[in-house]
Amino acid sequence: MDGRSWSDGIHQAVEAKEGVTIKKENQTLATITLQNFFKLYDKLAGMTGTAMTEAGEFWKIYNLEVIAIPPNRPVRRIHHVDKIYRTEKEKYNAVVDAIERINKWDTLVMNTGEEYLGLIGKQTDDAIEFTPRGDNRAQMIPKSSVESIHHRGCPVLVGTVSIQKSELISQMLDRRGIKHQVLNAKPENVGRESEIIAQAGRLGAVMIATNMAGRGTDIILGGNPETMAWAYFQTKYPTRLDVPQAEWEAKVAEIEQREQMKAEGEKVRALGGLHICSCAAAAAVRATRVTRSSICRWRTTWSESSPATG
Repeated sequence: MDGRSWSDGIHQAVEAKEGVTIKKENQTLATITLQNFFKLYDKLAGMTGTAMTEAGEFWKIYNLEVIAIPPNRPVRRIHHVDKIYRTEKEKYNAVVDAIERINKWDTLVMNTGEEYLGLIGKQTDDAIEFTPRGDNRAQMIPKSSVESIHHRGCPVLVGTVSIQKSELISQMLDRRGIKHQVLNAKPENVGRESEIIAQAGRLGAVMIATNMAGRGTDIILGGNPETMAWAYFQTKYPTRLDVPQAEWEAKVAEIEQREQMKAEGEKVRALGGLHICSCAAAAAVRATRVTRSSICRWRTTWSESSPATG
């Protein structure tokens, strides 16, 4: 990085190895912790969605209270109970099964409690044309025997705690022919992470994300036109604030109209919103809450699974 160098002679050793001019080693004259640096300010305040978990630390270090501001609309997010698996193999098979079920297949839940996966065709007032998974023969199912219907195409966001686990799930999805995107902070993905995660709410989208914290963008059901607009302008303007307002609004409106994002958002809402699956409990409760709250402005479903071994 420009203006930065390693300490303890490491930088000079690398310069010597690469055959470039060896510069003098920087000398550290003083250091200060972030906590003590912030204490130099006369007034301290802040806002974050995950401060309640660190309320004790804020009081102990800064003598600051943490106050929770309730949402201005009722929370529609649905929380499912955690599922514990004996082995990691069972857990990841269950995760991929759930993704395939949500993404590829319609589900009929019968009055008897049985569930059938397949594809729904035409519907009449009395029956549903249904082709079971693995069978090419369509059959008519009486509506009176069906308790509920779950249509395919619901977007899925999978949270993992390591790059290795995200790549494992990606490979399993590839074998099942499920299109998806992977965000794991690798160099080839970093430049487009915010742009990609912003579209996690699109119809049929499957996203695998390692450590959700820090993406700094909204997941909007149907897609985020502003993120796509900035992807267009960033080669023309140095920052988003430099884009003329009229030009910005015109491009956002054009993308929204072209992609039909509002209509798509309504379809996703009708399917139940964005489904989030956390593959393991994060080391910090805050990280888990960040994943949940990434989409709290829309109706979502949430499920969490972890191996019994932790």
